[in-house]
Amino acid sequence: MVNGQRSTVLMKYANIVVLDIGGVCCHLNFGPLKKLVDSHLCDDTNNISSDLFSLSHALECGEIETQDFFFKLFEVFGGKIPLRELNFVWNSIIGEEISGMPEIVDEIKNAGMDVVLLSDTSKVHMKIIKKNFSIIKKITGYVTSYQVGCRKPTPAMYHVLEEKFCKGKKPFLYTDDKAENLLGAEKCGWRTHHFKSPDCFIREFRKLIAE
Repeated sequence: MVNGQRSTVLMKYANIVVLDIGGVCCHLNFGPLKKLVDSHLCDDTNNISSDLFSLSHALECGEIETQDFFFKLFEVFGGKIPLRELNFVWNSIIGEEISGMPEIVDEIKNAGMDVVLLSDTSKVHMKIIKKNFSIIKKITGYVTSYQVGCRKPTPAMYHVLEEKFCKGKKPFLYTDDKAENLLGAEKCGWRTHHFKSPDCFIREFRKLIAE
């Protein structure tokens, strides 16, 4: 890329790299929740799954407080599962930090970029992430669905992040493991990468930063 083209690209993009959380920064573990559904309510699994989806959507969009969510979850399971167990199972969805991602964030920052998280998540899960993940101490900030009141790929999710962190520009790069979220970002003019592994992602970042 010649200097004039590079200047145009730099003018278009902010020095911001945007990462999804689940599937990019950490593993998601739905095993304990699935096991709970299968073992306690096998005769009504479809209805339970539908109720869980609706409740999860409401929680992640900030439409219901955490305490009310768990009480409603208790009702969904017919009052048969102790609240403490429901809390443990729900919190277990947030798995371990994905190996290599903290080091990748360091490399991005060393290249002069800031890192921002964009995630469909709830207050209770974000609390776990902030407490347990080293990556959270390395980032500039985050935008979540419970803050915005909707989930990706709703345009508002991307617009809020732009307004808060990009100063009228687009992020330099956004990676997510879900194609529909990437499509939503692309419709907003973002440059995207479909996350498959830390190695693939950092190779794409290095290629772009070298152009």
